[in-house]
Amino acid sequence: MAIYLDKQAGAGAVLNVLTGKVSPSGKLAETYPIRYSDCSSATNFPASFHGDEDESKNVEYRESIFVGYRYYDTADVAVRYPFGFGLSYTTFEYSDLKVTDKGVTFNITNTGSVAAKEIAQMYISLPESQIFRAKKELKGFAKVALNPGETKEVTIAFDDYSFRYFNVATGKFEVEGGTYTVMVGSSSLDADMKLKGEITQTATTDTMPYAGLSLPSYQSAKVADVSKEEFETLWGKPLPENKYPFIAGKKKKRMLVDYNTGVMEMLWAKGITGRAFAKLLRFGYKFLKAVGNYKMANMLTLNLFNMPLRGFVRFGQMSTGQLDGLIMVFNGQRGGWCKFFKEGRAKKRRHKAMKMLGLSPQHAVPPTNSEVPNNG
Repeated sequence: MAIYLDKQAGAGAVLNVLTGKVSPSGKLAETYPIRYSDCSSATNFPASFHGDEDESKNVEYRESIFVGYRYYDTADVAVRYPFGFGLSYTTFEYSDLKVTDKGVTFNITNTGSVAAKEIAQMYISLPESQIFRAKKELKGFAKVALNPGETKEVTIAFDDYSFRYFNVATGKFEVEGGTYTVMVGSSSLDADMKLKGEITQTATTDTMPYAGLSLPSYQSAKVADVSKEEFETLWGKPLPENKYPFIAGKKKKRMLVDYNTGVMEMLWAKGITGRAFAKLLRFGYKFLKAVGNYKMANMLTLNLFNMPLRGFVRFGQMSTGQLDGLIMVFNGQRGGWCKFFKEGRAKKRRHKAMKMLGLSPQHAVPPTNSEVPNNG
């Protein structure tokens, strides 16, 4: 039984479900894969760094639109629990689907002996599409409460988003012409599609976004291992430089630090201070795991290890000028600490002035002369 964000009233709600006081009616808002390697992004995420010169520094979203049920369903990958899945103490019967240009109407009957709620989901598919797209997409849903034996008519309307997609060739949202399949079911699984109908839509453009391009992985949704060449074909230009900026050191290779350098990447910083900072964090992570504080260790990994240095400014720990000083320190440049403390005093003065004016310190304008320091 999956409980999400239960908070203060969670225990009582779970007790009511387990004792049968109420019938469960929630549906999964994500797919549960069988194993992590089944995820479409498993080969490209997360990015990790161990100091190898041939290691990638970029996280590339080569899976494109094929994430979640859009991937598993289209690529025919088995899952543990599908998107939209949920259990109940009763059963439901779907019938009498009607499809109009306004939406769909159908009946749901509670065929069991327990009062309950059902969440009916409407999916839309274009089997003969000329662009790569998911096998079907959720476009609407409705939750209905039913007593035992009761039947209710349910309506799910179409809207401006129901049939459109973003055409990268025209730079606009467009509708691809054709006969769409409209499905209503209890989850995203094909086996759970209870009702099917059709509706025809007129195209809003004849300019197709991928005409003449060879994109076999995306056409088949087999995107777990897309080649660099095919991803560049989709993107329409060469990928950015994907190597770490190592420089020659006296004994070991070192790395130039800038705004986009990750915290743990400073293990290879030119300045000893940066290396010491990263080593201290790594020691803290290992210590927390050793004493059994896995929650804090995981928080350290998720929130800090892979954060770029610019994040310190974004979250308010320091000003841009202070970060410039730290980057000078991390790169082994003279004057970095002087700049850091000078900018810190300036930050305090700005905050004091803002408070005197009755403004929040967030209104303080940071210095504009914040070029990323280089190695000279």
